[in-house]
Amino acid sequence: MSWEKKDQPVESVDTPIKEDATPVKPKRRGRPKKVQAEAPATPVEPMPVEPALDESHTETNVHRGRYRFAAWIGLVVILLAIIGTISIVWLGIKLIGDATDNTDLMNELHDFSVPVSYYQPTAFDDLEAADSDQLLLAAIYKITKAEEVRQLREGTGEFSYKLDSEARLIIPTEEITAAYRALFGTGAEPTFNTIGSDKQAYAQFLYDEKEACMHVPWIYSSSSSLYTTVAEDIRMRGKTARVRIGYVLVSTLGFDDFGDQLEPQPENAEYFQWFVFEQNEQKEWHLVAVEDEKTDADATTVSTTTTTTTATTTTTTKKK
Repeated sequence: MSWEKKDQPVESVDTPIKEDATPVKPKRRGRPKKVQAEAPATPVEPMPVEPALDESHTETNVHRGRYRFAAWIGLVVILLAIIGTISIVWLGIKLIGDATDNTDLMNELHDFSVPVSYYQPTAFDDLEAADSDQLLLAAIYKITKAEEVRQLREGTGEFSYKLDSEARLIIPTEEITAAYRALFGTGAEPTFNTIGSDKQAYAQFLYDEKEACMHVPWIYSSSSSLYTTVAEDIRMRGKTARVRIGYVLVSTLGFDDFGDQLEPQPENAEYFQWFVFEQNEQKEWHLVAVEDEKTDADATTVSTTTTTTTATTTTTTKKK
């Protein structure tokens, strides 16, 4: 039985259209987009393969080799910084020390006081209470010492003053007053009088009021003193300076290999005195007082005296 395909009529089916359906717009056909051709891929070069490093070429060792002196340089920098700091501190201390160092002033005042210390003066706290003869002799010493120095410098034995029949220098009281004020202040006035015995006229300091002069024996020189002095300490308070001066026996001084006499040392001093100086508005120093320094022996003597007095008083009380 043969089958033949026959055309059969197609029935049209009417599809109902919904009333609320949105009409579909037909698509516009535009120009076809141009497709860009892809750029040829850049060939990638293979990464170079580094050769394997042994232990001596590791990163740590490479840096160590490159900065092998870094540690030493750092150490030197640190040392220099420490040295610089120490130097600055030391310089500061030195500057402060120099600013407060009064050694030069101590030596200056010691030399200034030699005319007074020559006679080992009795202690005084006021010029009016001092031994007037010692102060007068100090002023005369200042003049005669200057005369001695002048002769040594000029290499001559001639005097700049007239001599009397006893070979004594005739010095005007005006010059002595000027020397006195230079030592003890511009308002100080010396008390003129004759010092010494008539039996030894050559050694007598004769005051001639009529001629306004003093006859001064030339034997008056530093070589005739039993003591020489040495300055050991200075203490400042405002415009007042106190200098500790020790008295050393000339006979105890030794000699060096050239025959020159050795300088006196504080440890060889027999005793000490404090010389008190004041500075005026003209920056001039003047001696205003001399104080005795108490020693251990003095303290022991005072203590013994006090104890004895107490014991005596106690005994007397018991007897009563």
